[in-house]
Amino acid sequence: MFTIVTITFNADQVLSKTIESVYSQTNTDYEYFIIDGKSSDNTVTIAKKYESSFQKKGVLYYILSEKDSGIYNAMNKAIKLAHNKWIMFMNAGDCFLDDKTLENVKKRINKDAIVVYGDVVLCKNNMYKYSKAKPLVELRTGMVFCHQSSFVCTAWAKNHVFDEKYKYAADYEMMLSAYLANCNFQYIDFPFAIYECGGVSTKNAYAFKREFLEIQRNLGLMSMQDYLDKEELINKYERKSKILELITSCIPLRFRMRYVIRKQKKTGWKANTCL
Repeated sequence: MFTIVTITFNADQVLSKTIESVYSQTNTDYEYFIIDGKSSDNTVTIAKKYESSFQKKGVLYYILSEKDSGIYNAMNKAIKLAHNKWIMFMNAGDCFLDDKTLENVKKRINKDAIVVYGDVVLCKNNMYKYSKAKPLVELRTGMVFCHQSSFVCTAWAKNHVFDEKYKYAADYEMMLSAYLANCNFQYIDFPFAIYECGGVSTKNAYAFKREFLEIQRNLGLMSMQDYLDKEELINKYERKSKILELITSCIPLRFRMRYVIRKQKKTGWKANTCL
């Protein structure tokens, strides 16, 4: 039924949480791949500790550790290896909402869908916030759901792999291409995953936004002039952000964290996942 994939590189501090979340699923109709980029820490050692547990559960558990050319290269390796109907990418450090997530998705999934997506719970500084998927039409301007809360038809994905020229937003390119090709999207109205904010795209927010623009331009959603105008706006905000970052770096960390947490509380973040 499902292929679950975790891409890793030097993720020994967070990997166990993700593996245990996958292992705890009451539905065992899945295979689980760890695709590692030749980590130099204990990532692979930790992954191997779970081999016998998955074997006893009757779940195919496969670890591949070799150099890759980036996260989307690793994700494409997983697509080629996948055997099951639906594939999902769960980043190291992220986890399913609870142990019945796969079971609940299986009950409601439409076999004719190409992309099945749900909501997500965001996690930052040990605080949580429910994030509902946006209307699908908004894919024209940005990502409307978290890829950790989506399943893609494996047969379709094998013919529409991630475009590896993109470093941060190839998943958006895949979803937007599917949408513009009138592929069938299904929304299931509950969160699939808890997403740990602060991943590659979060840390490189402006490069991420530039790739969004490039993808939208390449897929014919904006003129070259619109592209150049929006790119200049991104450059402007990035310059301001760097100045602000320089100023705030002079403030002691404990005061910065107090401000961040206070701001989170004011915008709906809570101290537990019971949202």
